[in-house]
Amino acid sequence: MSLRDFSRRFGEEFRKIFDHDNWQAVMNAVEDAMIASSDKYGGERVHSIYVIHAGERKYEALPTVEQIKERLTDRAEEEGYEFAGPLEVHIRRISDSDELDVKGYLGDVSATKPRLEAALLFEDGDSRVEIPGDTKLCAGSNEPALAFDMETTEYVVLVPNPSGDVSRRHARIWMVGHHDFRIEDLGSTNGTWVNTERVSADTKLQYGDEIQLGSVRLTFDRLLPVNAVLRSASGLTEPIEQQLSNDRSWRIGRDASCEIQIPSYAADVSNLHAEVAPGPGGYWLRDTGSRNGTFLKRTEERIDVSERGEVRLRDGDEFVLGGEVVLTYSEE
Repeated sequence: MSLRDFSRRFGEEFRKIFDHDNWQAVMNAVEDAMIASSDKYGGERVHSIYVIHAGERKYEALPTVEQIKERLTDRAEEEGYEFAGPLEVHIRRISDSDELDVKGYLGDVSATKPRLEAALLFEDGDSRVEIPGDTKLCAGSNEPALAFDMETTEYVVLVPNPSGDVSRRHARIWMVGHHDFRIEDLGSTNGTWVNTERVSADTKLQYGDEIQLGSVRLTFDRLLPVNAVLRSASGLTEPIEQQLSNDRSWRIGRDASCEIQIPSYAADVSNLHAEVAPGPGGYWLRDTGSRNGTFLKRTEERIDVSERGEVRLRDGDEFVLGGEVVLTYSEE
C-alpha cells in the first residue's frame, strides 16, 4: 500500500470515529437536557422543545431530527417521563465555531399562566405570537412560538432562523409601567433594528414599529381586545348586541347566513353588507360590496370604508350601514 493510499484510508477511518463520537455526543447532550428538566417539573414532565446549536464540524455529523426524536421518545418511555407539550427538535448551524449547545424549553406555556401584554406579527403576515411583559427573542423553531425556559424562568420567543443570522440570545422586549415598552440588543452578532435604526441602547417601542433581527422582520403590535362588542345604536327597533372573538370573522347583512343579521325592513342594508374580522392590532371593518356603502363616523371625520378597503376599529367607533342603521364598536 502506498503512503498516499494509507493516508487516505487512515483519514476515512478517523473520520468515521470522529463522526460517531459527535453523533453520540449530540444524543447524550439531548438526553441530559431532557433528564435535567425532569427535576424542574417534579420528576415526571420534561421539556418538549429542544433547540440544538452546532458548530460547523459537529453539524456535519449530526443525527437527523427524526433519529433524535425517536431516541428521546424511547428514553422518556423507559423513565416514565411525559413531554410538556408536542415534542419538537430543531437544529441550527453556528458559523465559525466548533461548539455544541442543547437548549430545552417548555412548549405549552399555559401551565405557567403568563400575563400577555403585546404581540409580534411576523413578516409572512400569518404568524402572530402574543408575549408577556418581559420576553427574550432567540433563534429557535421553524415556526414562531412562545416558550418558557425553566432554567432561567424566562419567557422566550423562538424565532425562525433560516439564514442563521439570529443569535441564541438576540434581543429583549419588556414593559415599563402599564403601557410603555422597550427593546434592547443582547450582544447579538448581526444586530437589532427598529424602523431601520440600529438599537445601540434600550429603545422605546411603539405599536406598528418594525423590528429586524438579522434578516428576520417582525412588527410590534398590541393585543387584540379581550372583550369587544358590536351594538346597534340607531335604525333598528330591536337592539343587537354581539360579543366578538379573535378566532373568527363576523358578516353583517340581511342574509340568514350572516353572523350578525339585520332585519329585512332595513332596506338600505345589503344581504351581505360588511364584515368585522380580527387582524393586526385589533378588529378590522370592511365593506363586502354593498349597494349603499359602509361609513365610519369618527369625531368630525366620515370615512368611506369601501374606498379605504378596510379600516381598523377603535374603541367607541360608530359605523353606518347604508343610510340609517348604525352600529357601535366597544372594547370592554
